[in-house]
Amino acid sequence: LRKTAKGWLADITISDVDSLVSKDSYIDHEALCRVATQYYSKTKRSGEKEKSSTPMIPRVLSENRLSLHEGKLRPTMTVQVELNDLGKILSITIKKTFLRSTKRMSHSEYEGTKIVGDPGLPMNDYLYFSKLLSQNRWQEGSLGYQEIRKGLNTDEEGMIIRGSVPAANQ
Repeated sequence: LRKTAKGWLADITISDVDSLVSKDSYIDHEALCRVATQYYSKTKRSGEKEKSSTPMIPRVLSENRLSLHEGKLRPTMTVQVELNDLGKILSITIKKTFLRSTKRMSHSEYEGTKIVGDPGLPMNDYLYFSKLLSQNRWQEGSLGYQEIRKGLNTDEEGMIIRGSVPAANQ
């Protein structure tokens, strides 16, 4: 996230699985069946190994060649969103990119630091921007909203309900 003369420029970057997994390959079909990586709150035992997740794609890719290890150049996809000071989208660009992670940090190491990218932009600005986007999404309508700890969800009409996740979102 960077402050610009027009407002903000946000880069959302993810690993580019397409760069290593061919369309219609066995791995592609398995990933489509699994839909997402499953993370467990407690470690499961699988034979002799313990695991905390079942990855959507093989571990050799998800934990190695596509993982953003510190100092390693990795293929990525970046969605660059230009927003004004009110958080309204001005433009969106999608591009193939490469990313080299400069620092791997745990949550406890990260707390109280500034975010890498714009050394002059403190964490409070990021939190402010996040709240602004959330407010805009709520005002303009969103597909769904969940606050699990408070037991709040929305139904198909966007009305807040208490209790379990609506069946359409399970």
